Amino acid sequence: MREGGMSKRYASVTGRIVPVDEVSVSVFDRGFLYGDGVFETIRVRSGRCIRLNRHVDRLRNGLGVLSIADPFLNVDIETAIGELLEANRQTNARVRVTVTRGEGRPGKIGASEGAPTVIITSDDLADSPPEPARAIVASIRRDENNPLSSVKSLNYLPSVLARIEAERAGADDALLLNTRGCISDGTVGNVFLIQGEKLLTPALSEGPLPGTVRAAVIEMARDLGFDVLETSISLQEISKADEAFYTNAIQLVRPICSISGSMIGNNKHIASARIREALLALEE
Repeated sequence: MREGGMSKRYASVTGRIVPVDEVSVSVFDRGFLYGDGVFETIRVRSGRCIRLNRHVDRLRNGLGVLSIADPFLNVDIETAIGELLEANRQTNARVRVTVTRGEGRPGKIGASEGAPTVIITSDDLADSPPEPARAIVASIRRDENNPLSSVKSLNYLPSVLARIEAERAGADDALLLNTRGCISDGTVGNVFLIQGEKLLTPALSEGPLPGTVRAAVIEMARDLGFDVLETSISLQEISKADEAFYTNAIQLVRPICSISGSMIGNNKHIASARIREALLALEE
């Protein structure tokens, strides 16, 4: 049951609020044909978009890298999200903003003459703390030298394949290494290790997506008693970790209890729970 007892769902399609069962995208849309676009997933609590400025900055950076026109120059993205939340009667939600290059001519993969396609959807927010994840090390690698590693693009195949590999192995998630064999990130989040008072996370030069919660954790870490190291992290460092966790915009913090069957630390996740509580406090 949706908030307010409402079952009908709506989406925002290039500025129009439309029932989701009436939404259509052209078969020639570049996002559909080539994964030619970007997206953001935004946490909404009590009607407020959390870390919206960070999401918008990353979205615009991605649009710039891909040379896609910014559809929000004359449209307030927060207003557009608010209108959708009102239509869906939601105050706590998981919102996804998707921007594609728009419709193109068949067979043409260069620049598009059309306007970008913008689709905003929302789902109810599942806000209970996530269960600790059992992870594997995926066989597919991130390419830290690819400038697209900083773009949250619609081509999410490395993460999709890594998650499928994890599920087939009976795990919940995966770590992705870069081409040098160092830790890059997870399938849908950044990775942190805790070693005593040190909080380690792969530097952006290692290929991870510049996560919005990653940045927030780095900013608050010193106040929580941690020394942050953005660095290159080998798999061997995991054996020295007291705790490990993923971060992303929706779950905030998800502890990692094991990697490839090896338990991490004492498996109590005390520090990661404290970091999640600090992030929740920022939402008040």
